[in-house]
Amino acid sequence: MNAFSIDWSEESNFLVPPVYLIPKVLQHMKCSKSTGTLVVPYWPSATFWPMIVDNNQKFQNFVEEFLLKDDMSKCLQLGNWKRSIIGSKNCKSGLLALKLNFNKML
Repeated sequence: MNAFSIDWSEESNFLVPPVYLIPKVLQHMKCSKSTGTLVVPYWPSATFWPMIVDNNQKFQNFVEEFLLKDDMSKCLQLGNWKRSIIGSKNCKSGLLALKLNFNKML
């Protein structure tokens, strides 16, 4: 099933997508005016970062709350792809949980 073919507006979604899908998740949430919690790496250099943070380095207005964990290696476990940096002991980046609400967007 393609998750992006479903309307997410009727649910409070919990989303932990692969990094490359984060922009698509944000766009789908915006289009469907949905709410939920999105878990992303704390990577200000990532391509998705300007989608969640404005030019003043403040969260966009659809971010209602956030929780930052300093060391993602303490929160995640390495999956099947053993060469992944996410979940490995070598990854010391933070992990960010964002409570998003696109209902109030114009």
